[in-house]
Amino acid sequence: MIAAYQVRRYGWSAKLDVSILTDFEEFAIYDCTKKPQPTDKASVARIEYFTFTDYLNRFDFIWDTFSKEYVLKGSFDKFVLVFRKGNQNKKGTTTVDKEFLQSLDTWRKYLANSISANNQQLSEDEINFVVQQTIDRIVFLRIAEDRSVEPYGTLKDTIKQGEFYKNLFRLFERADEKYNSGAVFSPAEISTMKNMLKTKSCKAGTELQASGNISKSILFLATGKAKSIYTSPDGKRYVWMLYYNDRDSCFENYFAVDFRSFLVQQPSHLAFEAVEDVKIIEISYEFWGSSVSKNENFKNIARVIVENAYNAAHVRAFSMLTKTAKERYLELLKDQPYLINKFHHYDIAAYLGVAPQSLSRLKNEIFLQKNKTYHSS
Repeated sequence: MIAAYQVRRYGWSAKLDVSILTDFEEFAIYDCTKKPQPTDKASVARIEYFTFTDYLNRFDFIWDTFSKEYVLKGSFDKFVLVFRKGNQNKKGTTTVDKEFLQSLDTWRKYLANSISANNQQLSEDEINFVVQQTIDRIVFLRIAEDRSVEPYGTLKDTIKQGEFYKNLFRLFERADEKYNSGAVFSPAEISTMKNMLKTKSCKAGTELQASGNISKSILFLATGKAKSIYTSPDGKRYVWMLYYNDRDSCFENYFAVDFRSFLVQQPSHLAFEAVEDVKIIEISYEFWGSSVSKNENFKNIARVIVENAYNAAHVRAFSMLTKTAKERYLELLKDQPYLINKFHHYDIAAYLGVAPQSLSRLKNEIFLQKNKTYHSS
């Protein structure tokens, strides 16, 4: 029951349609569009289940859907697509985004009523600001915990003893000092960002920026996945960077932009493409030039963005110049194994600088080496 809950929780948090749980003796496929509860039985949201005694009778389904050969041909993607179409109007399905927004609304109302009752001198605008500031800081620190930037459970510890709000306020102060950010922008800064930042949605396959164009905006990926592509003079395509926004993301995965092109306003060698439907926040060059130079908060954030972009570009270039394809693949398996499931085989191959067939051979070679080591031991 615990394993079923965990795989559903991971799948639901990652916004996956389905997840698979198996120990080879048993094989289960779970619907991850339904929010899991710790008290759920293992059978809840289970859409397929069979044991090793069923494998012979279900062989065609298992092989045609989950074997390596057929997964590389898109069989699992088709399985998920059929599931998604049949699941569109079912009750009880929700995404983690919608659930989070509903929770935020509940918190906002509760905080507003509590703060208003205990601080009757505050105006409506002041109450709204305090409520939003409190929620933003809590969410910021919770994400920091989840990314191991802060010790896990720090927020929860504030309610274990003493006066809860004073404990929380001390935590906010430490965070302000550590990150030098105030954790939340002032109302005037928020107003500036609302006027200058633009949001847009793009379908999978949309070219977000063509190669040869000047990067006029930094594209912050709010949801979805994207990639940047370099096409060599002989027509070979390389994936320079992969972009996504979830619990596995590093700093460089959030910002889809050729920073050299953006900063010096020269044509970019990279093209940017949405791998799946994306929602994007555009930070324009005009905003960068006018507001960042005048505001200390914006300037600090810009400095962090540029420093991390330089570091990511240096690491990526050094890897491509000094390591073999096998070394890069082994490094990916060690440091970013989740990329294998997030992106198509051919995108991973282009990211490593090899043809899809070469990546398949690499996988087989490594698998055989591990298998040989296992049997020899």
